[in-house]
Amino acid sequence: MDGADQHRTAGARCVIVAIQCSDARGSTRRMPGSTVKGREVEDDMFTRWSHYAALPLRSVLGCSFVVLGLQKLAGYFGGPGLSRTAELMVSAGLTPGIFWAWVAGLIELLGGTALVLGVFTRWTALLLALESLVAIVAIAAGAAINVEFRLAALAALATLALIGPQAYALDTAVPMLASWSGTGPVEKAGKAA
Repeated sequence: MDGADQHRTAGARCVIVAIQCSDARGSTRRMPGSTVKGREVEDDMFTRWSHYAALPLRSVLGCSFVVLGLQKLAGYFGGPGLSRTAELMVSAGLTPGIFWAWVAGLIELLGGTALVLGVFTRWTALLLALESLVAIVAIAAGAAINVEFRLAALAALATLALIGPQAYALDTAVPMLASWSGTGPVEKAGKAA
């Protein structure tokens, strides 16, 4: 082995000392997931992946609301369909029933689609949270809905409205959507014109 091969081989080895890795040339780097005096280092797994937190929320909630909308509007997936949904709306005190059945079905269908795509995520989450709140209040009027799902959806939608679309959303990819949905760059208030 010549001198260059020895240097390359020695440089490839890493000696771990506490939370740093030192190679033969003396260069050091911090070990991922390490802690310093009880505080986690920036390379922690949760920090690295936290910008993907909204993706499962958007996907699951969006698909759930698309299914709910299709159940109300077209009777798919064992849903009541438009006429039965209208009757349920009237029994809950929302008249005219057919109008509110269309409104609820379209909000759920289009809102769910918007969540999956990440379009106007914060506004869509707020609208669907309001719709879920109305559905929860409808329980007092005797309407039969799945209150557990609506409560969990309300909490998840509030979280989504607070954290925003994050990764893999059209809100972050299209500049016009980013400015309208509040995910674009914010200008400083004291900036000179």
